[in-house]
Amino acid sequence: MMSGGDAGLLSSLSSGSFNFASLENLTGVLSYCQENGYLGSNADIVKGQVMDRLGVDSEPEQDDDYQQGLEGILQGDGEAFSLSSLGDQAGERACGLVADQAMSFVGG
Repeated sequence: MMSGGDAGLLSSLSSGSFNFASLENLTGVLSYCQENGYLGSNADIVKGQVMDRLGVDSEPEQDDDYQQGLEGILQGDGEAFSLSSLGDQAGERACGLVADQAMSFVGG
């Protein structure tokens, strides 16, 4: 159920206009990005702030949105985007943009 529009995804992420479907999904995507080497250790700080916003102490492993995020599926703007289909360079850029927007979203 992935849609086209990877360029649109990168554009809305870079402009800051992307609307995340859920904080749980965002947490999972940040973990996906870390596990694939797209984000450094500072992603732990961002992830921690998102989890604080959720009011949880640990990653919401039982949540479906979180599980999809772990698989690299970013949900938002009424669509789902597979970060794994982007390739390394675009995936790294997308993950960086997700982390940047997450920081601004949680007030960092």
